[in-house]
Amino acid sequence: MKVNQGPRDDSAIRQVVTMREGKLEQTDYREAPADRVKRVGRLPSNVGLCLWHGDDGLENALDQFTRTGDAQLIVVSSGSVTLTCEQAQSISAGQGCFLTPSMQISAICAAKTSLVVLSLPCESVETLLADPCRVGASEAVRRMTHATQAITFEATPDLKSVVYQLLKTEDDLQLHALLRLAKTYEVLSLSLEQLCPRRPCHNLSCQDVRCLQHARRILEEQLTEPPSLIELARQVGINDFKLKKGFKVLFETTPYSYLTTQRMIAARTALSEEDGASVTEIANRVGYTNLGHFAAAFRKKYGVAPREFRRRAITEKEFPSSNPGPN
Repeated sequence: MKVNQGPRDDSAIRQVVTMREGKLEQTDYREAPADRVKRVGRLPSNVGLCLWHGDDGLENALDQFTRTGDAQLIVVSSGSVTLTCEQAQSISAGQGCFLTPSMQISAICAAKTSLVVLSLPCESVETLLADPCRVGASEAVRRMTHATQAITFEATPDLKSVVYQLLKTEDDLQLHALLRLAKTYEVLSLSLEQLCPRRPCHNLSCQDVRCLQHARRILEEQLTEPPSLIELARQVGINDFKLKKGFKVLFETTPYSYLTTQRMIAARTALSEEDGASVTEIANRVGYTNLGHFAAAFRKKYGVAPREFRRRAITEKEFPSSNPGPN
């Protein structure tokens, strides 16, 4: 995260406290004015922690613990932070946000801002949200990890309280190391709950959800010759009625529509990247024996015929400034 900073007093020596493999290490570095307080830590399980008070110098503090490929969760306790990516977004006290590793963010902190930043790999976010009883979790993760703007959320009273308690653990770093660790994971849990609420799948049990997720994987892996609905239900261990109804509830689409979407995605990738394969070959590979049906489905999905899409893709490779077609 890139931070816009004002003038600073480089004569002040600030202390960074880093927790690595359960041990506290201390280093001094020249950073922000002496009235600023920074505490940075790397906690177990690849979660980084930054407790921040101040209005400038946040970028360098984050650099002490943020690893390449990390996403960031920010919760503001007091003051505010203005984040700018494609457009400016103000994160005020009592609010939080999620930032992906690919975002080129600049930030300006207001005076007397206190906040907590957690840094963790995107795959850790996916793992933490991998709850079979959490409706739409996989879709929410995809939206989060591919977002181009900061995803904001309102902090609950519980989250505000835990953030305040976490910021107070700075008073005695050694004494409060275990408490700080516990509060860090509590902030992480409460923040992710706001980003992806846990809602029961109506009448679906967790076992039903696992069966439906298995059904989805089968469709993804068998584009050329997918099983019938009845056979798919038999393979995953539920009846066809529950498969159709549950699939719609969990994935917000029907099995047939999901299969068609996956076929079109695979065809689009092949048309863009495989110059040696004909359109007919690609159509057959994704399960279409009738080229006309394939062309109609592709045009419906992307607004252009497969051959025209390929022509644009080839042109883009030769002349990168051209537009290869719809996204």
